[in-house]
Amino acid sequence: MKTIKLLILICCAAIDTACNNSKNPALSGVYINQSQSEYSMAFDTLIIDAVNLTAKTYSIESRTGFQKIRNGQKLPMQFKKETWQAVWNSEQQMLSEGEYGRQIRLSPDTPGVLIKKTLFRKIR
Repeated sequence: MKTIKLLILICCAAIDTACNNSKNPALSGVYINQSQSEYSMAFDTLIIDAVNLTAKTYSIESRTGFQKIRNGQKLPMQFKKETWQAVWNSEQQMLSEGEYGRQIRLSPDTPGVLIKKTLFRKIR
């Protein structure tokens, strides 16, 4: 009887370990980036929310505020907002969006995500 209980406990521990290795990372949150050049300033925000963890789908809302600079003068702020769906790929460790081919990877160095080479830092 003790042997059976021990075997059940070992099996449960093995299953739990296997399941934890395939879980999605804690991607949900708010991420920001700010950039500037001589022609414009941009303030970007990504809001990532888990839609269905079983299906590994996420909703991503991208909000951008930008201000053009012409002849040294800042023009009025403009805003843009997009929402898309992405799927977590465990093998490649990234979120992939199908329509435009956007890919969001976890940053290896800082708490945040990368779109191409642009770092978005996690604030919440």
